[in-house]
Amino acid sequence: MGAICRAEGRGLDPEVARITKPLGSNIGLYNGLLAAGLIASLYLPLQAGAWLAFYLAIFLLVAGVYGGVTVKKTIGIVQGGAGLLLLLALLAQSKVFAGG
Repeated sequence: MGAICRAEGRGLDPEVARITKPLGSNIGLYNGLLAAGLIASLYLPLQAGAWLAFYLAIFLLVAGVYGGVTVKKTIGIVQGGAGLLLLLALLAQSKVFAGG
């Protein structure tokens, strides 16, 4: 998580890198927890795993839209797009959500 916070080779002023280090750590933790949840959803029983993945897809989509509106449009496209693709893939398997 700390690699994103280093100034060397990234053209960052060392003071800016120091100030934004908590932000970089937070982003790394967020991504790590999201990935852990999606991996865990693969090992849970089918319906429980599908609901966990569905929740995380909605979470990713909402965070992407919010980031796209408040920070940068590409965040919305990349992060929100990933959430949307995951959500569509899960909904294509809607029999899991219907209990069948």
